Amino acid sequence: MYYNQRAVELWGRAPKLNDPEDRYCGSSRLYSAEDGSPLPLDQCWMALALREGVGYNDREIIFERPDGKRLTMLANANPIRDDSGVLLGAINVLMDITDRKLAEEEQRHLRAALAKRGRLNFAGEVAAGIAHELNQPLTALVNYSEACVNLLRSGTASTDALIAAIEQIAEQGQRAAEIIRRLRALMRKAPLQRESMDLHALIRRAVDYMAAEVCMAAEVCQERVRLRVELAESLPRVRVDPIQIQQVLASLMRNSLEAMNDPRVAHRELTIQAERAGDDSVTITVRDTGWGFAEGVHELLFYPFFTTKPEGMGLGLPISASIVEAHGGRLWATAESGVSTSFHFTVPCADSPGLDGGD
Repeated sequence: MYYNQRAVELWGRAPKLNDPEDRYCGSSRLYSAEDGSPLPLDQCWMALALREGVGYNDREIIFERPDGKRLTMLANANPIRDDSGVLLGAINVLMDITDRKLAEEEQRHLRAALAKRGRLNFAGEVAAGIAHELNQPLTALVNYSEACVNLLRSGTASTDALIAAIEQIAEQGQRAAEIIRRLRALMRKAPLQRESMDLHALIRRAVDYMAAEVCMAAEVCQERVRLRVELAESLPRVRVDPIQIQQVLASLMRNSLEAMNDPRVAHRELTIQAERAGDDSVTITVRDTGWGFAEGVHELLFYPFFTTKPEGMGLGLPISASIVEAHGGRLWATAESGVSTSFHFTVPCADSPGLDGGD
């Protein structure tokens, strides 16, 4: 047996020559790095290399020294043969990775702590956002209800005034219900109903669904809104939940129409594009010629309750992002201030690896 000084330092003593306990590895106590169970000496990497005549490399093991200290090692054993191929022995190389494994464990604990803190922060932000968003319609409900009571008590209430107040109560109640509905959609993890879909047909269906809103937007801004659909001819089929992806498209198109309802916008054009993105996915883009958004804002767009619109709830984009991510894709935004805004998202091709037959 031959060994160097570093081996003595790792073992905690010089190995005893011809001692059965030291024959293979310099330690009589070995443990599996996977579950901590004892590792029989005849199953250690050195014994296997000698017995089978093949190399055993990069085996993580726990090595117990005579003083009881345990080290995590990366073990390697390879047979030594003479020129005629006769097995003469084996070389045993150990690398101490204890510090590395401790650092990795600390990183895992740190990541878990940060993730927990992030979840708590997110929950706090959502709770604050819910309180803020619901406070407005609920306050309005109370005010209009009190106005109705005062009008009735005065004995001078006109039917028109009461109807107007009650209509406002109904409107604010509907707004509160819509906030709750959108929050449930954001938090719900409903299973996807995936289908293999023709992407051309899927996008055309969403465009047809939004046609009335495009016409309405043109009437509001008193200028024609040009709608362009530019789809690559040879798009692959995609495997998606068609209802949910149409919901994403409709939401992004609606955002674009609202963004172009701005007196600073001279030319109003809404473009839908789709093109293959590598072998496994397709990128769909919704682009408008609205005013865009300020630098740095795109990082906040997908946070719940963040909005750049006075009457917005700040839930449409987070819901869309959660739908796209559930499909294995991503949603992001790009903009050129004063020129255009683009929202892009990816969906998987029907033949993408990793997609099974259903969800």
